[in-house]
Amino acid sequence: MTKAIIKVNEIISSEDKTDAQKLAEVKQFVDILKNKQQSTIDWQLVAGFLDQQIFEFVLQNKEDEKIVKFATALAGNLAEKFGLVRDTTTMTRPN
Repeated sequence: MTKAIIKVNEIISSEDKTDAQKLAEVKQFVDILKNKQQSTIDWQLVAGFLDQQIFEFVLQNKEDEKIVKFATALAGNLAEKFGLVRDTTTMTRPN
């Protein structure tokens, strides 16, 4: 959507067109956007799906030492890269 906003801004900022020409061009551009098939990828959904698949795989194979090492390294890298911190104050552990 950012590209669309930039395009509309370019149309509006054009100094060599009348307001009527700018309005017509913006209307035409909006019609194109309305009729365009959604081609963007929801990367948040993709990441969520991958997250689920990875952790299901890890849980199903938690007896394999290689998988445990991979999961530990992955958790550490995620924490380091994205500043993830486990909130131990809200965690409950079975007695």
